[in-house]
Amino acid sequence: MAFGNDYIDGYPTCNGTHASLYLAAGPGSPDSVTDCLGLTPTAIRVLGQPGAWRDGEWRGIDSGLIAQMNVWCLSTESTVESGDSLRHIDHLLGLLEGKDEALAALSGQGWRTEVRVFWDSKWGHGGPTLTPPTMARPGQLGLTLSYDVYFSDPNRQPEEVEGHPGMYIVGM
Repeated sequence: MAFGNDYIDGYPTCNGTHASLYLAAGPGSPDSVTDCLGLTPTAIRVLGQPGAWRDGEWRGIDSGLIAQMNVWCLSTESTVESGDSLRHIDHLLGLLEGKDEALAALSGQGWRTEVRVFWDSKWGHGGPTLTPPTMARPGQLGLTLSYDVYFSDPNRQPEEVEGHPGMYIVGM
């Protein structure tokens, strides 16, 4: 439990979720973000360069796509195992403890700072929940919080809720 939250790791309506600390459009290289925050990104894009660095390797070098801005990203996709987006968000916020001034400095330099949350709904209802402690912290850090929501299979059959015999989650 972090920030006073209880988590539902087996979130019954979630097909997949993760969160990313995302900084973009700033001056200098993404390495300056790494130096300032003392955190290692999971992906970067360098203005004017082809491809992107993701999960320890350069990808898409031959794609012909050129980065239109600097991007620094730290994702929970491969580090936090939970169907509760709240756990993913809190994990990132925990990494930012004591880094208020560093984030403010990056923002002041022109970096757009946000937490982006990917949420894939099983049925199109019963989405993610945010608690007051978690909602307050991004604002205190000057971070925008956004959701990227997908609906993988709105026609899926109802499933019995684990631990609650006779209770079903019914699709749309």
